[in-house]
Amino acid sequence: MPVKLFLLFLIFSSFLLSASEKQELDSVLAAVNGDPVTLSEILPALRDREFQLGSSYSGKELEQKILALRRQAVDKAIDTRLIVADFAAQNLVLPQHEIENEVDRWGKFIGCPSRKELEERVKKSGSDMKKIKRKIRERMIVQIMRHREFLLAARPAPADLLRRFKKDEKKYSFPGQIEIALLKLNKNDKDKINSVASELKKDPASWQKMVPLYAINNSNNGSVGIVDLDKLRPEFAGAMKKIEVNTIYPSVQTADGVYFIKVLKFVPPKKAVFKEHVESVKKIMEDEIYRKSSADYALRLRDQAVIEYFFPAPEGVDKK
Repeated sequence: MPVKLFLLFLIFSSFLLSASEKQELDSVLAAVNGDPVTLSEILPALRDREFQLGSSYSGKELEQKILALRRQAVDKAIDTRLIVADFAAQNLVLPQHEIENEVDRWGKFIGCPSRKELEERVKKSGSDMKKIKRKIRERMIVQIMRHREFLLAARPAPADLLRRFKKDEKKYSFPGQIEIALLKLNKNDKDKINSVASELKKDPASWQKMVPLYAINNSNNGSVGIVDLDKLRPEFAGAMKKIEVNTIYPSVQTADGVYFIKVLKFVPPKKAVFKEHVESVKKIMEDEIYRKSSADYALRLRDQAVIEYFFPAPEGVDKK
């Protein structure tokens, strides 16, 4: 059966290099079972990110950031070699037509609908189709082998899904939203506070004429916007035990002044229901299982390999 995979096309786009980019001095950064990992191998995918780091960091900090970035890329290249070797050791086969199909999909993704157009673009870039196909084959093998490991890992049972949902229930629940308008008065001006409170109690419509005088935002009826209920200022939330639209809550005491609150809009909270989110929870848990099984798989392969690094380890990373 054909293996249905989609590739990280942007990774392969990095192999379309200009001839001038290839003139950079090369060096061996690491070796896995005697097979070298070179700077020219990893640099194309990192160059833009390294330039970005240069706009944010300098000196020793920049050096460490670049070292960490290159270490990640080298480790990824090492893992790829080990996984491809394991694929071969298990006598597994990736049919050539599947590789060719993936090459065509990648070509269409980067704007080359025909193989001829893709070959011309690759040639102009200074790369070659053989290298492109090799990288695509490697990427497909890595995905196949990681997926095999994932299938061997334990799936989350319904009880596991429910426990995870309950743990993250707040994330799935709608907290409710409120739009409020605010008048603010000096807390020491008791007469003015009492006068405004009295007038608003007699005639709530007088709010509009008070907006230019006391509102924090004297446009849009004094609205300060929409906020989630769980992020509402505690003094305001405490003053509105029962929230009703167009209700005015007077004389709310705070450290910075006395507020009058008018509710302009209100959408009540909605508690999450497990059956409505079970697929989302399942996907999150299975993604975690996939990442863990992939990491464990790479560690097993590394334990059986001879790996050497020929450049300084970034701070905080094991030098082995």
